[in-house]
Amino acid sequence: MAFRALLFSKSEETNAALISACAKAGVCLEVCEDIFAAIDKGTKQAFSCVLVDWSGQPEAGFLLKRSRESGPNKSLVAIAIVDHDPSAADMRDHRLDFLIHRPIAAEETCELLAKASQKMQPVSAENIADKPAPGGQPE
Repeated sequence: MAFRALLFSKSEETNAALISACAKAGVCLEVCEDIFAAIDKGTKQAFSCVLVDWSGQPEAGFLLKRSRESGPNKSLVAIAIVDHDPSAADMRDHRLDFLIHRPIAAEETCELLAKASQKMQPVSAENIADKPAPGGQPE
């Protein structure tokens, strides 16, 4: 069993920082820069966690909602990458579990992923077969 995460972000800098942090944390990461690819994966494949670049609203919130509505991801952990804290209503409405603040600091992000992994559900080996190694590659 392993932890598998989906990242939706159009920022190359954000993607690079999270690929590195997830690799260090042992989280298998899939990166989607396209919202349609992210929704397709988030609704059809099992993930322990979904990370969204909050600056990509409303797509980021829609991805979280649709992913949680799918069978395999009802209990996923939601992490938003933010420039500033979202409102309490956004935190509640989108059921955000954790926030990664910009600028992204590698050590802090690894600590946050370790804390988040305590809430994550592992994904079975058949669900991660033929998937990217920890750290993943952008699409």
